[in-house]
Amino acid sequence: VGQDGRIFFSAGPEGLFYSDDMGENWTDRSEELFGYSILKMDGLDDGTIFAGTELFGMMRSDDNGDTWSKVNEGLEGSEIVDMDISSDGKFIATPSEDKTIKIWEFQKK
Repeated sequence: VGQDGRIFFSAGPEGLFYSDDMGENWTDRSEELFGYSILKMDGLDDGTIFAGTELFGMMRSDDNGDTWSKVNEGLEGSEIVDMDISSDGKFIATPSEDKTIKIWEFQKK
């Protein structure tokens, strides 16, 4: 669940959808994420959301899922199977290929 109760649904490689009305209506946000299977999502109260993908590393949205960009420094081609975001500007990700926990810092908006 994102900021203001927004609900997200990952449809595998078909993309990402969200609902602002508890699932009655869905908005397709797939144009920037088509072909990306999202495995894990986490976010902050300010609307920043990170999405770990199956083959393309990490994606980031600074506007509660309306637009997305790659944030793949050191994660290119990784399958992100788990992650956690902290409010102090760090995220912990577990890429499946080496099963190690990695910590990255990100710029807060």
